[in-house]
Amino acid sequence: CTAQGFFIQLGFGVPLYNCVLCLYTLCVVRFRWTDSFIATRIEPFMHITALGYSLVSATLGVVLDLYNSNGSFCWVAMYPHDCAFEGHVKCLRGVNAAFYQWIFAGLTIIFSFVVVI
Repeated sequence: CTAQGFFIQLGFGVPLYNCVLCLYTLCVVRFRWTDSFIATRIEPFMHITALGYSLVSATLGVVLDLYNSNGSFCWVAMYPHDCAFEGHVKCLRGVNAAFYQWIFAGLTIIFSFVVVI
C-alpha cells in the first residue's frame, strides 16, 4: 500500500510539468527568449520544481505513514478508516490525512489550473 501511495503521489508531478510546458511556451512565444537562454537559466529551475515537489511530497508520505487504503486504492488516508471522526478510535497511521490531501494534491491541482489558464 505504501508503494502504491508513493507512486500515485509521484504522479502529481505531471500537472506540474504541464505548468512548466506552458511557462516555456510563454517565454518563447511572448517574450521571445532563445532556447539557449532558457536551457541554461530557466530550465533547471523548472525541472527542480516539478521533480522536487513530487519527490519530496511522495517521500514525506512514506516518512509520516500517510499511505493507507481508502477503500478503492492506497493514498493519503487515515487508518483505521474514519478514526479522526470517532472519539473512541485512535488513529494509528495517517494522522491529519485531510490536511495532507489538500497540501499534496489540492493545492497542486489548483496551482496548475491557474498557471495553465
